[in-house]
Amino acid sequence: MTHAEYFTQMQSRLAQWDEAVAQLRTQGRVIDPGARAAYFGRLTDLRSVRDAGHLALGAVRVANDDNGPLLRAYMDTAWHRMSSALARVDADLHKAH
Repeated sequence: MTHAEYFTQMQSRLAQWDEAVAQLRTQGRVIDPGARAAYFGRLTDLRSVRDAGHLALGAVRVANDDNGPLLRAYMDTAWHRMSSALARVDADLHKAH
């Protein structure tokens, strides 16, 4: 996969992740009011994970042949953290219903 293809793929994944968080935010509005504050706190925590992912993506955007593999690894780690955090919040939502 070329550098440009990798960047485009990760940019698309981050956009899909943002959409999934928006859906969780919408779904969270119908959970028990007692659990809602904690749930929305978890969604707020996702923002810091997202910011780290976008920071990594920005680094990948300016990567060159020398540092490209290292920055891809950085992005892959950020993506794994984002995916894991999103899965945990999604599971919490289903427990709250």
